[in-house]
Amino acid sequence: VIADESITSMQDFAACAEAFDGINVKPMKAGGITPSLVLLRRAREHGLLTMLGCMPESVAGVSATAHLGGLADYLDVDAVDLLAVNTGFGVSLDDSGRVSLPDRPGSGYLPDPTAHGWRVRPVSAEEVRPVRHRVLRPGQPVATCAYPEDSASGARHFAALDAGRVVGVASLYDEDPEYTVPGLAAGRGRRLRGMATLEEVRGTGAGSALLRTVRTNAVLSGADALWCNARTTAAGFYLAQGFRVLGPEYDIPGIGPHVFMYWSAS
Repeated sequence: VIADESITSMQDFAACAEAFDGINVKPMKAGGITPSLVLLRRAREHGLLTMLGCMPESVAGVSATAHLGGLADYLDVDAVDLLAVNTGFGVSLDDSGRVSLPDRPGSGYLPDPTAHGWRVRPVSAEEVRPVRHRVLRPGQPVATCAYPEDSASGARHFAALDAGRVVGVASLYDEDPEYTVPGLAAGRGRRLRGMATLEEVRGTGAGSALLRTVRTNAVLSGADALWCNARTTAAGFYLAQGFRVLGPEYDIPGIGPHVFMYWSAS
């Protein structure tokens, strides 16, 4: 028996765990994708099954459903219908984690054969290093692209693929920052490192798709915040994705100027 309408906040879980086997997560009622991820995580912590409820019949609704669908145990029939159509250009998150509509028109229910979709999948540390080297450490020894954290417990690596070819990479580590990040409890920090996309695919959504996947995995693993040491040349991208700058600019020898940035899951 799955609770349908009433579970939209953290306060509902104790009673739900006693009375039901699971919950129906409805992202628009929960307040967006990020709050929904937190609900899914909390449901797992309470041993509850999860179902993804229906979404608006729009490109934004389709995209959010595609993003969250693989994370729930069951899908509402309406959600299955939405997954059968084109996802357009996807959705974005504002600072509070609410869904915002695409800035370009999507195709609604009509598949658009010209729309470029990105497949992001988990990979090994070895598979992300060639793109790291080409984009982040050109001219330096390949060994500099093997980070000490790559084999640490909880390390995860992701790649964006174009016709099976790796064109973008990112890595996620269980690591708290040295900075004091608002709302971050000890042990709840996740570090984004080694994020890079080939120049030929920049501006196509590959980087955004990678970052969505990293954030999803971070939140589901218990993260309160995701942080990174961002090159100043990439700060604009992270700001557009809801990250914030904390502290002054600093220089990493041999690499260049950076800023500390974080994204909050709360």
